[in-house]
Amino acid sequence: MLKLPPIKQIKITNYLTYKTKSKNTGAFVYKMANKQGQIVGEMIAYPETIYDINRQFSPHADSYKSFFIKSLMAFNRNKNVGTTFINIAKKESLRNFCLGNLHLISSSRFDKINPPHIFYRKMGFKFNKYSKLTEKYIDDCIKNHKQVEQGHCPMDIPMYIIKNTDENTESKHFNLFRQFPYLSDIL
Repeated sequence: MLKLPPIKQIKITNYLTYKTKSKNTGAFVYKMANKQGQIVGEMIAYPETIYDINRQFSPHADSYKSFFIKSLMAFNRNKNVGTTFINIAKKESLRNFCLGNLHLISSSRFDKINPPHIFYRKMGFKFNKYSKLTEKYIDDCIKNHKQVEQGHCPMDIPMYIIKNTDENTESKHFNLFRQFPYLSDIL
């Protein structure tokens, strides 16, 4: 008699996310809807090559591929909409050959009372070398469970997640194809 492992139930999430591409800018637009079909958030993002000689994002690379989150809006806070979008961006960074790198400008322009700086920091984003005092202040706010006080942080803060800034990935792929020519047919 054939024994089969138990059937795993499919995890049904609370949100449905779909992606379109903007005809004007070429950016990806991600919209998220709840089970009732109402839009609960939107993210605009796209892959780009960063030329960063001033080290605004990466502390150790002049140029590298990264997935830029241009805007992220969660219409209902504290419902895991933002977290879901960041997780999507991490996967899209890999899918678009950005090697897991993400960057964004955290802005308090739209919400001065509850800016997104703490949220991005909790999601693993880092501050650049010019924002060390802000980083210390945000980490203190997280540690003591308090909100960012108005005027204590700059309005716009560059933040990033760096996984890999190896500029020689193309040459590594070329050498791999030279060693194993059949891979080019598969990929």
